[in-house]
Amino acid sequence: MSRIQTITIVLQLPVPDDAEIPAEVLQQIKVSATTFGQHLICRAAKPFTDPASLLTWEQELHAVVPRECIDPVTGAMITAALKNPVVAMKAGGLLEMTPRVRLQKSNQHVTLDLLGGGSVTVKTHYYLRRASKRPNGKRGKAGNGLYPALSVLGIHERLTPAYASIVTREVIKGSLDEAQVTLATRGVHRDRKAIRRVVRIVSQRAIAFHKRLMKSGFTPAAPAWNLRGKRIGVFVDGGKVRTRKKKQGRRRKTGGKTFAADWREPRVIAICELDEKGRKRRRGYVRYDATIAKADEVFARLAAMLRELGAHEAKQWVIGGDGAKWIWKDRVDKLIEVVGYDADRVVEVVDFYHAVEYLSEFASHRKGWTDDERKAWVKRMKRRLRRGDVDSILDEMKPMCSGQHAKKLNEVVRRFQKNKHRMRYAEFRRAKIPCGSGVVESAVRRIVNLRLKGAGIFWKEVNAEGLLHLRARYLSGDWDAYMVQIFLPEQWWCLNSASHAEQRAA
Repeated sequence: MSRIQTITIVLQLPVPDDAEIPAEVLQQIKVSATTFGQHLICRAAKPFTDPASLLTWEQELHAVVPRECIDPVTGAMITAALKNPVVAMKAGGLLEMTPRVRLQKSNQHVTLDLLGGGSVTVKTHYYLRRASKRPNGKRGKAGNGLYPALSVLGIHERLTPAYASIVTREVIKGSLDEAQVTLATRGVHRDRKAIRRVVRIVSQRAIAFHKRLMKSGFTPAAPAWNLRGKRIGVFVDGGKVRTRKKKQGRRRKTGGKTFAADWREPRVIAICELDEKGRKRRRGYVRYDATIAKADEVFARLAAMLRELGAHEAKQWVIGGDGAKWIWKDRVDKLIEVVGYDADRVVEVVDFYHAVEYLSEFASHRKGWTDDERKAWVKRMKRRLRRGDVDSILDEMKPMCSGQHAKKLNEVVRRFQKNKHRMRYAEFRRAKIPCGSGVVESAVRRIVNLRLKGAGIFWKEVNAEGLLHLRARYLSGDWDAYMVQIFLPEQWWCLNSASHAEQRAA
């Protein structure tokens, strides 16, 4: 069979009679089908005979087909969508929700980046938000332009949703260099600056979306997961990240400025479904979040997450963490009140292994003890702690709080006194309540340590904040659903995003 005959067969594709495909899209499909057939024929003429040739054959085909065959069809579909009356109606509704906006230019040419590594130029209306007058007469950093029709489709900053999602996901999974190599194998050749821009845009939208969610107190009518009648674990813990902040002063001989490299504590949240044994349920719901923000904002995020998940209908909450003051200082009580949950169904637990560390810390400050005596004392107190007998531990500790390290010893005693009701470990085991916080300890390792922590790694706080939040959401397992939410127009964020989009289309 000749090459022309093969291409002719490729073009003879069955099209359903009731399929409403715009003429320009159908024409582009035919062109792309011809191009695809040509690529197949050219490569089929070079059969592979070893692993190297097979590897090259597959990689080349999978890199070129999305850019030369799929991207043009996607561009034609976007062009057709901009002419769709439904999209036009949604764009009109979006303009009504946007104050002080006026048409700046009709049929503005806009070049969009596509998932296959190519681009397409479309024509759409460009509107200008009337910003308040500034003394310098300049606009803000983010500008004040608006393409309403593109926003309805989830296209922001000239990036299609799939392209922005894939590039960002590769960066949060590994380093920037690794992401650049992985994208190149897909035919997406971008320099570091372009990749950083995409991640910055997505992270800024994600953080803005989350802040809007906390501010509005939004509770969806249909939660993302049905937690009614189930036991859930709510765990919080902190990690360590090295930040970078420029100092004022003269430049160094190399031309750069010196910077402060302070350690910051990112706080990690883990919400999971518990099984009948008090363990994290396999294939059950799990949600993570992480932020460098202060403790009050951490609990505001936690409250927003619990409202979003419909956790007020859960059978029981188990709130776990270490003995840090920022966790237990009146914030848990406020959290329960804000979400509207029954406080009698909440169990607070201090992680057993952190409590053992407090015993070791107390023993280390005792003067005159040998290492063997310290180990023997900790072992004896650990048995009492496992039984939940905190009173007898305190009775033995208090007479020892004197001497050179009395202040440090008394601090450990105060931790046990404040958290005594959170250390009823024997009772917790009988009730199948988890005594540890391994869920969030693992989350800290996966979210923070494996990506943001390492020798010679420093972060600007704004970059670390965005990457922490996005990586936590990626590990939660609902990345695509979350991307759909944040790519909706900002004017729709304060409402139930999915149902609101349907209402605008009706």
